[in-house]
Amino acid sequence: AKMLINSTSPFHTLCTAGNPTRVRMYFIPDGTDCTDDVAVIANGELLVKDIGDTDSNKRIAQDGFTVEQYYNKERELTVGDTVSNVLNVTFMNQDGGMNNFDFSRRCKVFLDVQDPSNSTWYECPIGVFRFDTPSKRKVQLIRATAYDIMQELNVSADSWWNGLDFTNGLSATDILDSMATAVGFSIDYNA
Repeated sequence: AKMLINSTSPFHTLCTAGNPTRVRMYFIPDGTDCTDDVAVIANGELLVKDIGDTDSNKRIAQDGFTVEQYYNKERELTVGDTVSNVLNVTFMNQDGGMNNFDFSRRCKVFLDVQDPSNSTWYECPIGVFRFDTPSKRKVQLIRATAYDIMQELNVSADSWWNGLDFTNGLSATDILDSMATAVGFSIDYNA
């Protein structure tokens, strides 16, 4: 997996040292809270693990997972700017098991790295994504693209904005909560 992470966490240290990594993707029913990893793991459908993991179901092709992290390097981010990351995944489908797979659900993705000294896996939640349904699914290698759910904020907000009532005052949190509700976006203030 290719990622730009500026950190000295155990995950980062082990990952940059070239230790074994795996990818876990949980496709989540729309009613499941994505911010609660326990609920995601309990209610989501674990689709794939990376080939490097010994108990993998071998659905991700070798070198078939990349994350493109987008940011605005030309200027500072301002109010109203959103940044959406992109996953590019190649799924192996030689057995036809993914021919009718439902890609429309949200998908929470974790990148894990193993500490070989004690076999402990350190997880890094990459985010919650929605896949574009691949145009070709009845092929041996399915190539799919997913965008993190910040993309869901890329909607016209004129009617929402015009409907805001400022008569009693609104805090920035009130406005953010209202906007999130309008587009069906959940915010975890404790993350």
